[in-house]
Amino acid sequence: QRYLPMAQGLADWIISMQDTDGGVIAGYRVEPRFTITIFNILVLIRPVQLKFKTLTDNIVIYSALTKLSQLTMSNTYVIAAEKNKSWALEEMWNEEAGYFYSEENEKGEHNQVARIATQANALGVLAYGKEYSRAIEYIEQNNLRDDLKTQKLIRGFTPFSEGEVIGANETLEMASAYRIAGRPTEA
Repeated sequence: QRYLPMAQGLADWIISMQDTDGGVIAGYRVEPRFTITIFNILVLIRPVQLKFKTLTDNIVIYSALTKLSQLTMSNTYVIAAEKNKSWALEEMWNEEAGYFYSEENEKGEHNQVARIATQANALGVLAYGKEYSRAIEYIEQNNLRDDLKTQKLIRGFTPFSEGEVIGANETLEMASAYRIAGRPTEA
């Protein structure tokens, strides 16, 4: 209860960045502007709003808004969470191919062709449920690697399809996704 007002303030600020389609933009970048004189330096900081949206950020936002709605019983957070989920499932899920896009630029275009993000797909299954577990097969086909550089065979997932380095986070997230998908022996 001590931090609830702060959480609500942050959630309200995040909701203010929610686009009409339900997705939340990636936030702000700080752009320094310097004024230099002989005797002192003045740094002015100007926030610049980012225009793209990432699925992983939005999954965290969806989860936080859902939890906050349970704690406060506020419809504001329920509505914002549902709009966010609708955006993710309508805009970021590729039903035909069976995977989640990782990013959407300011024009609504997706970057998935070159980079298939393990994290976006594993978290998509965790957040939205077993019915999206086709993403697991897609990630297995594109991002599952054997690390043959060590004395022991290590099998895990790379962050992106073009990667060769196995990521601990991605591998742990996929293990959790296997459990949600009803495949615990593969976790």
